[in-house]
Amino acid sequence: MNAHAQPACDPLESDPYDPARPGPTALSLYRPPTGGVDVQLTDADIDALAAELGASRRRKLLELAIDWGERILTVVYGGDIERMRARGGDKDASLRKLAERLDVSPARLHHAVQIHDFVRRHPRMAQVEGLTATHYRSVMPLPDGRRLELLNRAAAEGWTTQELERHARRIKKTLTGGRGGRPRLPDGIKLLNSMHKYAEKPETMAGMDDFSRLSPKQARRLSNTLDVMLARLEHARSALSRHLDQAG
Repeated sequence: MNAHAQPACDPLESDPYDPARPGPTALSLYRPPTGGVDVQLTDADIDALAAELGASRRRKLLELAIDWGERILTVVYGGDIERMRARGGDKDASLRKLAERLDVSPARLHHAVQIHDFVRRHPRMAQVEGLTATHYRSVMPLPDGRRLELLNRAAAEGWTTQELERHARRIKKTLTGGRGGRPRLPDGIKLLNSMHKYAEKPETMAGMDDFSRLSPKQARRLSNTLDVMLARLEHARSALSRHLDQAG
């Protein structure tokens, strides 16, 4: 493994639990034990704690993206956003080398710089609740005015990142007349592409056959997950083979 590489996870990835709005905090629902007896948490307690921690994680991930963007812009591009644009953004050699050492995609670092630059010019946006780094990435292809419009609407109406992406794509298509840019890859293909690093680094899969610490319930759930994934992967493999046959 690359001596500089970090664990194979994306530190700037958005929370998979993309929220509408956080509910009540777990603290507001918490009932302290009485008489020395622990109180069993209800599903509402657990849901509230999950929402609270998820919201905290999303805020921290956005702060991390902004901080990384600032440092990358300063060190790699001398603080000049135009230098990044002129040098090809995520295709820049320095950015690609940095991404390799951090084990993230160059595009993710490019987006971090864009987010930092946008928030620097519109500092009020950093205080808007309910937005994640993925919300910001979704609007980066648009002009600033449209970015502000969509982000404010997303925050006010509790849009998920998927909803925001749909609105952003619609506006981009209107602005470009339907031209420019490659079609967005389906999420399933992006997931398959993300598996490449695991195939290239088998050590990241070490211990995947050690199920001794799983409870029977966990083991059955994982077994079902594997059955579903294997069936879907086999379907994808067959479809890919047909594509390769047709492509020659």
